[in-house]
Amino acid sequence: MINRSPRKIKASEGRRSPRLLATFLIRYFLFDGTPGENIARTANTKDVSESGVRFVTSEKLEAGDLLRLQILIPALGDSPLGAFARVLHCESETPGVYRVSADFLEIRDEDHARLKAFIDSRLQTKEAGHLFSTGRIFKRAAGSAKNK
Repeated sequence: MINRSPRKIKASEGRRSPRLLATFLIRYFLFDGTPGENIARTANTKDVSESGVRFVTSEKLEAGDLLRLQILIPALGDSPLGAFARVLHCESETPGVYRVSADFLEIRDEDHARLKAFIDSRLQTKEAGHLFSTGRIFKRAAGSAKNK
C-alpha cells in the first residue's frame, strides 16, 4: 500500500528540489468522491523532482485535486514509485492536452530514496529518460475511452 511509512513533504521543499526533464509513463487516480475515482488514467511526465511532478494528460484537472500516482521509471525496475499528490495548477497546452503540476503530499521513504538517487545520478550525467511518445499515449488513451 502506498501510504505505509509515508514521508510528508513540506511545501517549502518544492522549489529547492532540482527538476529532471524526463518523459516517463505515469498512472494517476483522481480522488473526487465519485465511483470513477478508482479508474487509472495514463499520462506522461514532463519533469520530476523529489517534491513533485509535471505531466501532460488529456483530462482537465483542477487546482487542489488529490491524486494517487504511480510513476514507472524503467531504470528503477518493475515497481512503480507511488505517491499521493495535490494538483497545483493545470494549463491547456494545446486543445485537449493539459499540463499539470502536482506536489507530492506523501511518498514512502523507500520510494523517495529511489527517486532522489535516480534524479541525482541523472543530473550528474545530464541524462534524461525520454522513453515514451506523448502522442502515442494520448491516442491509446483516447481509443480505450471510446471502447468503454
